[in-house]
Order: sequence, then structure tokens, then C-alpha cells
Amino acid sequence: KLDEILEEYNSKVAEAETRTSKINQLFNEVNAYKAELQELQSAHDLKVRRDSLITQCKTIAIELGQLESTLNEFTIEEQSRKSKHRAIDNQIQKLNDINNQKMENLRRYERDTYNAVEWLRKNKGMFRGEVLEPFSADH
Repeated sequence: KLDEILEEYNSKVAEAETRTSKINQLFNEVNAYKAELQELQSAHDLKVRRDSLITQCKTIAIELGQLESTLNEFTIEEQSRKSKHRAIDNQIQKLNDINNQKMENLRRYERDTYNAVEWLRKNKGMFRGEVLEPFSADH
């Protein structure tokens, strides 16, 4: 009878060890599932973050396009203004050339009138009102 009790005891110990092993195995599986669930949550969070970043990139691309368009408009406007400025400078240069020619002709053919115009230009501040140069020398 002692052998039966000992055998039954050993059987119960083996069953307890099997149950303990099974419990440990189930505990490890539960932990693995928890880790996998955490990874899935992290992956979902990453997807949400990625989608948000994609939306931000699209918004930035649109804004960049608008800024490039505005820059192009300003560049065209600046080129237009420079062109107008050059045209005005050319007109002024032509007028100056004509005036210089007039003064050169005065110097050659009407020396006294030339000297009077030169003196008048240097001393305009001496007069209260506007004093006009001779028609052939005025600007």
C-alpha cells in the first residue's frame, strides 16, 4: 500500500509539474500576444503619423508652388521695370546728346550766347524767378 501511495504521490507531483509547465507556457504566450498587440498599436500610430506627414508635405508643396508663382510674377515685373528704366535712360541720353550738340553749336557759332548760357546755368540761384535760356540752348 505504501507503493501505491508513493506512486499516486509521484503521479500528482508529475501532474503539478505538467500544470506548472503549461501555466508558464500560457503565460509566455500571453506576453508574446501583448508584445504583438503593442507592435500593432505602434504600427497604427506610425501609419497615422505618416498620413499626417504626407498631408503636411502636400500642404507645403502647394504653398511652395504659390510662392514660386509669386516670385515669377515679381521677377517679370522687375524685368519690365528694368526695361522701362533702360528706355527712359536712353531717352535722357538722347536728350542730353541733343542738348550737348546745341551747346557745341552755340560755342562754335555764337560764342557770346554760349558764354551767357554757361554763366546763367552756374548762377541760377541769383535770380528770384525762372530765367529761360535762349531757345536754341534750352533743355
